[in-house]
Amino acid sequence: MEEFQKVLEVMRAKVEQSKPLDGKLKMVVKGYPVVVIDGTSGINQLIQEDISADCEIHIAPETIKEIREGKLSPMKAILRRKIRIKGDMSMALQLKNFLS
Repeated sequence: MEEFQKVLEVMRAKVEQSKPLDGKLKMVVKGYPVVVIDGTSGINQLIQEDISADCEIHIAPETIKEIREGKLSPMKAILRRKIRIKGDMSMALQLKNFLS
């Protein structure tokens, strides 16, 4: 859980500094609370609430770690089915900006 909190801190800082997504991106990590990046109000906000989103990403904690460490690119993770995406693929690809 401590590692996940570190990821959330990094994500929160990057999310708040980034251009609004113009939608909602949900990240579901097995064993952890749901995280949503909500960019619908002119700014991005990171919230921990299970709400509907334009794009939903399912990812394992180990995959997040590999992406953050540069051992695995998000695209390779998708091709290897380590990331499952439902909804807007272009929005899903923006997640890499918030994880690294």
